[in-house]
Amino acid sequence: MILDNFEQHLASSQAVGRLIHECHKLQVVITSREILNIRSEQVFQVQGLIYPKGESLELWKSCDAMRLLDRLVRQINPYYPEDINTIRSVREIIAKIDGHPLAIEFAAGYIAQHNFSELGQLLENGLDFRQEGFIDIPARQRSLEAIFEQSWLALEDREDLVYLD
Repeated sequence: MILDNFEQHLASSQAVGRLIHECHKLQVVITSREILNIRSEQVFQVQGLIYPKGESLELWKSCDAMRLLDRLVRQINPYYPEDINTIRSVREIIAKIDGHPLAIEFAAGYIAQHNFSELGQLLENGLDFRQEGFIDIPARQRSLEAIFEQSWLALEDREDLVYLD
């Protein structure tokens, strides 16, 4: 069973714990920005993909962030160029988005339909680039701005005050 965005349903954590306890073969994967605090919980912190901080193009070509971006772009546009300028542009984009997989997915969709310099310029101006092309992506996940807005709304009053300071 997969439960996504479970932070919106934390009141049901105890019921999930009972299900896991009673159904011995049940395997559950839950994504949440909050810990459930049940005994059977195993927490895995998700961070950005590791990418090299240096200039070595060979290291960049083999890093996870670059491979993910390359695979996603080629799903949409199998003919996008792989030359030294492309790799340099991708390197700059990955560094700007700090290797975050969701941001890489947005970037790949944008790159496949536009170009690297447009995306670089867009990233300089803020995070509001959209993933409008796919109909199977929920509206709350079609732009980084929408994702941050949803996260902001999920904060409790005392938590968002901390971020305002």
